[in-house]
Amino acid sequence: MQKTMEDNKKIIIYLILAAAGVCYFFFLGESGAVLGNDSGGYINASYEREPFYPLVIMACRALFGEGGLHAVVFLQGSTALISCLVLLAVISRKFGLREWETVVCYFLLLLPFGLDTMWSQPRVNYSHLIYTECFSYAFFYLYLTAVICYVQKEKNTLSYICMLLLCTVMMMNRNQMELCFVLTGLLSVWMNLIRARVKCVKKCIAELIGVGAAVAAAVLLTLTYNDMRWGYFEKSSENTFTMMSNLLYTSDAEDTELFEDEEERAVFEALYAGADQNGWTHAYAGSGWYERGEAVAACHDPIKYQIIRPFFQQYVAERGMEPMGFESDRVKKEMSKRVQSVLWKAHFGDWLYHAFCMMPKGFVLSVMPTVPAGGFWYAAAGAVLVWIFFLFMLFRLLFSKKHRKGNTGLPELALVIMGFIAMNVAALCLVIFIVPRYLNYTQGMFWIVFFLMLRELLCGKTGGQGGSG
Repeated sequence: MQKTMEDNKKIIIYLILAAAGVCYFFFLGESGAVLGNDSGGYINASYEREPFYPLVIMACRALFGEGGLHAVVFLQGSTALISCLVLLAVISRKFGLREWETVVCYFLLLLPFGLDTMWSQPRVNYSHLIYTECFSYAFFYLYLTAVICYVQKEKNTLSYICMLLLCTVMMMNRNQMELCFVLTGLLSVWMNLIRARVKCVKKCIAELIGVGAAVAAAVLLTLTYNDMRWGYFEKSSENTFTMMSNLLYTSDAEDTELFEDEEERAVFEALYAGADQNGWTHAYAGSGWYERGEAVAACHDPIKYQIIRPFFQQYVAERGMEPMGFESDRVKKEMSKRVQSVLWKAHFGDWLYHAFCMMPKGFVLSVMPTVPAGGFWYAAAGAVLVWIFFLFMLFRLLFSKKHRKGNTGLPELALVIMGFIAMNVAALCLVIFIVPRYLNYTQGMFWIVFFLMLRELLCGKTGGQGGSG
């Protein structure tokens, strides 16, 4: 009788939370499908975009015609809602959350999907934006669900396969999420060789082979999509333009002397002249690390979209080629790589330095749900304290007797969250720059893990298969 009453109570709580999620994902902020700067590339299935999201849009438009984008919004909101409830249910059961803890954790899980955009115009949830983020956040939550099940050894092999499948889909939705493949491989090594009482070398090797196969599948599927749609079994030149932007920012006028090839020198001189005339190089940045990091972020996209891309379109047009054709894309990519190879030798250290200048901001924004205008340094001071305490609690749990003897899964989950943040921040700073929506993934889960570790250290609760939440 008591168990039946508790089960009914859980059902009521989850129904209320689901209703709140419906309001959050479908009715909060701007309604309908909202277009952003990048939406056109997804709607038109531009060749520089990964295939998953454009295919979803194409399918919805084929089925619903003019209402296709509204169908995308509905699909995004529904996927996000389901992922939040599924992850919440697993966390609640595995870590024995009480009712109020379940409710708090649920609202923390909602943070990435709209808190930052609610402060801007138009006020909109990511479920309404025609961007890849809503699906990406949702798939990341489902990935974490599989991670929790994997580390607590429930349906271990199935959980690992689910992790690999989700990694594949995430990478085909956003290249950024290939980081989860690295995370999955590291987790396998940790669980089978470091954490395990009995080392499972063969199992670890098999799982790492699975990671490699999944990466190959994601790449092959993406290239096959490009080939079937465009007749072009390659990725576009946009990736090389991204790195070219970073290197051009670190360059100096004297670098013309580095080029022995006259054509390469002429390309560099034209590109550098455009960036320098607009003040988009390191020479115009401030002296402090924060100012330099902000300058990189401010200059990256203007260099890429207003200097590099127009120049190369004109470059191939002068050679009688279609500016946005695929044959011309090969020419752009080849020349871009040739110029970059020269600049890398001279400016590798400068590129690395400017990347490091951006990283502190990334670690702040990864854990702070929102930073008010002019309040970065207050947020940074708070983030430093939070990170110190987070690492202290993680260290205590990793070396506690309870963790060595039992299988709570909490330290592993904390390592996964921390590892993703570290790799994500590093990758963004090395490849592009700090973009808040690229960091939202962990804003809720970080605080949930922080709370769970604090609860365990203070109250000795490790969670388990039961719980009243």
